[in-house]
Amino acid sequence: MCGIFGIVSNEMVASKITLGLYDLQQRGEQAVGVVVSDGAEPHDHREEGLVTEVFNEKNREALFEKLLGRFGIGHTLYSTIGKTGAPKQPKTFQPLIGLFHGQPFALGHNGNLIELEGLRKEAEEKGYPFQSETSDTEVIVALLATSPEKDFLEALRKVLPRLKGAFALTVLFKDKVIGVRDGFGIRPLCLGRDATSWILASEECAFHTIRADFIREIQPGEIIVLGKNGIEDNFTWADNPRLKLCIFEY
Repeated sequence: MCGIFGIVSNEMVASKITLGLYDLQQRGEQAVGVVVSDGAEPHDHREEGLVTEVFNEKNREALFEKLLGRFGIGHTLYSTIGKTGAPKQPKTFQPLIGLFHGQPFALGHNGNLIELEGLRKEAEEKGYPFQSETSDTEVIVALLATSPEKDFLEALRKVLPRLKGAFALTVLFKDKVIGVRDGFGIRPLCLGRDATSWILASEECAFHTIRADFIREIQPGEIIVLGKNGIEDNFTWADNPRLKLCIFEY
């Protein structure tokens, strides 16, 4: 179980992301990551520890000056893959960053994927250099990075049906934040807004501290695209979507 957060705004978003992640801290306490964009280049900070430890009183202002942008995503990590007791690998702290035809994108994932050996091998044969032998999230990044599609959203639509398991995603690409929920809605994702921002988060509680209002749940099998004009697109990517929420989410 991890926490994911995404936001588009008329103002700088780094501080709101950290506040949202603080309210999602119960979903993951091992590491925290933030990636923001000004519409072109992403700026990121990923580090082991709690949100209040990584963005503490001494360094948060300096980090916010580094994380300049009005579009961003964040992640709190609770790892469910890998050997128990093994040290965490900073290179796999999320959101992960990849390249789509030379254009950077970032992706945060809450869930677990299965039957990945074939997909991993396919991406390796296309030249993708994996940083981790165990990360299921990196397989999603690899499939997007090696996609022959020219349009990022179309590449995402082609990749999603190939994933087996549970996933809720936030994706940052240029000046867009994209939210995705798997066809069974196993992991939660919801939409909110305040006076200047549209927001995606794993749980409604992430809206409280930033004083945003809950709008609705993202539906099983739905993709929603947020941009500078708010909700710019939303559609169902999965065949026969239906809710089978994990009971532990209650």
